[in-house]
Amino acid sequence: MKTTYENNITYSGQSGYVYKLINTKNNKYYYGSGQGNPEDPEKPYVTSSKNPELKEAIADGEIERHILTFDDLSSCRIIEKGYIDDADAVNDPNSYNQSNFTGAKTNKVSDFGEANRIATEMRETQSYNGIKAKIVKLKKIGNKLDPSDPLYDLEFLQPRKIVESGDHISLISTIIDDAEGRIETLEQKLTSVILENRKIGSRVKNQLIGGRHTFKATLRAEYGTKLRVLFIPASIHSHWSDDFVEDIALAHNGRSAIKALESSLDDIAFRIVKKITTLNISKDSSQIKVMKDSFNLTSKQRATVTRMVNKELERIEHEKSKPEHFIDYKKGTDARDEIDDKIKKLNEDPHTFAKLYSTGKTSLGDDIIKLISQFYDGTKNLKHIALYLYHPDIPTMKKYKSKYEKDFKNTKKFMLQHKGLNLETFEIIEMPMEEKE
Repeated sequence: MKTTYENNITYSGQSGYVYKLINTKNNKYYYGSGQGNPEDPEKPYVTSSKNPELKEAIADGEIERHILTFDDLSSCRIIEKGYIDDADAVNDPNSYNQSNFTGAKTNKVSDFGEANRIATEMRETQSYNGIKAKIVKLKKIGNKLDPSDPLYDLEFLQPRKIVESGDHISLISTIIDDAEGRIETLEQKLTSVILENRKIGSRVKNQLIGGRHTFKATLRAEYGTKLRVLFIPASIHSHWSDDFVEDIALAHNGRSAIKALESSLDDIAFRIVKKITTLNISKDSSQIKVMKDSFNLTSKQRATVTRMVNKELERIEHEKSKPEHFIDYKKGTDARDEIDDKIKKLNEDPHTFAKLYSTGKTSLGDDIIKLISQFYDGTKNLKHIALYLYHPDIPTMKKYKSKYEKDFKNTKKFMLQHKGLNLETFEIIEMPMEEKE
């Protein structure tokens, strides 16, 4: 079978590829995805399609294969689905695809590049797909909406860890009041985006996905009687997945010079991590590259986002390594309260020093150095030392065991044998990591 590489792309070790099969006699087509090198002689692969017409055409030598892109395998599944959906292949008589997705199972996910395109159109033109934003009059009671207002019972969506910024709401509110509520005269087109009759779980509600701060600021403003709203009907958004809507919401904030609350680097990193873990794709996939490219990041900002993503992915892997009945000693937990009470009682004795340490802290052992100085300075008449150590996760415990445990034992041995210190006890207690059943 003749194989052509579109746009002169080359294989460089990617785990997957997307292809299009074309019948040279009748131009019928088939979209699919494969694994590894498409021309690996040891792993020959043409297609997983069961379509007998396509199989016959392949056997008759009528089919050419066009390699469209290389990427990690999970991303290729997504890209394949995009091609099939765009062509509505199942309903196209010129297609061999017998369903709108014939590849391996994948999550219903979004294409961030497309989400960003939609969000940019909404933000820059205050319109989408021929639908223009309109200015509506609000019914207010003080700084709240009247229950009779059509926008009273909105569902808010905002893909942020920190949902609202009081300072930004105040800024927009001042801008509105300075214009005495004449928002149509403002250079900055303050716009809220609302999905009409959005199915949210078992409910159907109007959902605000962009311009939350504008909405809240309008309610707060003395002259906030009007709001520019881009209403997106269900006929457009009903096929948008929740993941896709979240991408639009994040991209709608953008990163530009206008007075808008930009998506923070933390927001971007958080969303990228969610995308990676939800889709089970590589952090180096094209989907992630497109996301980073869409936010007008400087090289330093991009590097920062990458570090934040890597750190969070590492934390997630560490969480997976914890035992089933892991004991958490973080502040606020029952286990921490119990040990804190114990240490407090020990320290009531003026001749005792007791403290709890996480073995993941870089300051581990600092107090021992200070204690030795206090002994020699004569400022403390200590007789007993109790150091309680807890491991936040398995990797940290292994690091402690390999690098630091010996040092602690040697320090203990030294201080107990040093007659000038008059030290009676030196305890190093490793807190249990899991509850015994």
